[in-house]
Amino acid sequence: MNDVVLYERNESMFFAINTALSLYCDFIYEIAYGFHNEAVMIIENEKCVGQALQIQINNLFDDFDYYKKMNGTGKEKREDIDEKELFNKVMAAYNQGVKALIMKNLEANLRASVDGPEYWKLKIIKQPI
Repeated sequence: MNDVVLYERNESMFFAINTALSLYCDFIYEIAYGFHNEAVMIIENEKCVGQALQIQINNLFDDFDYYKKMNGTGKEKREDIDEKELFNKVMAAYNQGVKALIMKNLEANLRASVDGPEYWKLKIIKQPI
């Protein structure tokens, strides 16, 4: 399964979860480009994952208007997002399927010279509660 399904009513929270996970994926892929083993070590260490996700959440809050403009609908509000709840939901979504997707991409990159490049894009689906 390549999709992560979120049951979230709060549009701002959905946006924040989606953005934080996308930033985390970009962060890991950037590391893996030059340091594959280190990227895998981060992914496999829950404490490292938590710290890396917290950094991405902080980046989101620091540049909220930028990310809202680039990836949002324009209706998202910073004050509608509880940081602790966001972290917990991001970790849950990460464990639900994001980790497996990232590992699949990293393994595919190792085989790229033999089988050609592969890439599975993170797709987060919003389901009504």
